[in-house]
Amino acid sequence: MAAHDDVIGKDRNARVGKAQFLDDLRRTIRSTGTVPTKKYAHPMTTNQEIGWFADSRPMTSSTARWHHPLNSTAITQFAADYEKLRGINPFKIKERMKAERKKE
Repeated sequence: MAAHDDVIGKDRNARVGKAQFLDDLRRTIRSTGTVPTKKYAHPMTTNQEIGWFADSRPMTSSTARWHHPLNSTAITQFAADYEKLRGINPFKIKERMKAERKKE
């Protein structure tokens, strides 16, 4: 009878272990989209320590620091005009070669 109780106890432990595993798996799957500061109370790695307590607002492109408009130089303006007139980019050699072959 004792051997039978051991088998029942092992079966019960296996079921409890499996249930615990499934609960942990569900919790892990649900938390995949969560940011680390919401998952854990403290940083888990030294790299996380750097920004752990930083303000969580995203940087916007509206600040002057991140605003870098495209500037046009004489050569880029020439290339743009050339492409408008001829229909090919003067800096793309393969396209130029194909265009010249078509003319011949």
